[in-house]
Amino acid sequence: MTLIKKITKKKFIPAFNLWLEGNDDPLVISMDLITKYKLGVGSYVENNELDKILSEQELINAKQAAYNYVSYKSRSEHQIKEKLSSKGFTQDLIEDAIQFLYEFNLLDDRKFARSFVKSKIELKKYGKGRLKIELLKKGINKEIIEDTLNEVYPEHDKYKMALELAEKKYRIIRNKPKNKIYTSIKYFLQRQGFDWEVTKKTLDALLKQEN
Repeated sequence: MTLIKKITKKKFIPAFNLWLEGNDDPLVISMDLITKYKLGVGSYVENNELDKILSEQELINAKQAAYNYVSYKSRSEHQIKEKLSSKGFTQDLIEDAIQFLYEFNLLDDRKFARSFVKSKIELKKYGKGRLKIELLKKGINKEIIEDTLNEVYPEHDKYKMALELAEKKYRIIRNKPKNKIYTSIKYFLQRQGFDWEVTKKTLDALLKQEN
């Protein structure tokens, strides 16, 4: 059995510091667990019960970390798993935290993929190839990627997007030799994820404008 020597309230979060006999550093225990196990100064806690409290607290911590990570920006399941793993949570705790997010509709890879694609098209004007690569990096499976691009990617505007990017790039490097200008723009468009057909058509249109 271990004696609880001191309890103090944490600032800004619903948790307490617990000082146990023989330990210099406090344990941070949530208010719910304090109430559930009726923990108080001067009371004793059995070792097996303490292990149970700490285990439950770890699950609370994992859920809170997962919630914090998705609360201000949409994330994929893969990103959340990587984040929790980097914080040292076990695989079992990570899976429980992921399930918690699904239960409260805080995690949806299809929704994430649609939001990501729309954002990158609007802000970066990424082509299909670049979008596929970026979504794969986020851990989105290929089926969801294909479905999302078929649903969201504006095929009818891909030449317009590529031309906008090419014109912007051209204004920056227009004083360079012509062969270097078009080589630079070609590779730039390909890095943005546009295929050769779109890239060639865009370069031809840019050349006509210049002439």
